[in-house]
Amino acid sequence: MSQPGYCNAGAQVPVAVACSAPEARVQPVLETTGLWPALEAVVTAEDVYRGRPDPEAYLLAAQKLQRPPVRCVVIGNSNQVHYCICSQDKVLFRVCLCVQVI
Repeated sequence: MSQPGYCNAGAQVPVAVACSAPEARVQPVLETTGLWPALEAVVTAEDVYRGRPDPEAYLLAAQKLQRPPVRCVVIGNSNQVHYCICSQDKVLFRVCLCVQVI
C-alpha cells in the first residue's frame, strides 16, 4: 500500500495537482474520485497570483514536492498546458503529456 501523498507505480512517486480552478471546486472532485489521499500537494487559483498561461502554479507544485521542475512530469488536458511549462523559450519541465479528458 502506498503512503499518503504518493502514487504507487512500482516506486514511491510524489504526486501533486496544479489547477487554475478555485479550491472549493477542486477539492470535492479530488475527494469524490479518491485522488485526495494520494496527493502530496494541491495548488489552486488561490495559491498563485497569475493563472495560465503563466507557469506559477506548476512551479509552486514542484516546490511543494521538493523537486526541481525538470524532474517533474506535467499531464494536462489542453495545448495551453504546453505553453505554461515553457517560459520565454526555456523549457521548465522535462515532459508534458496532453490528454483529452472525457
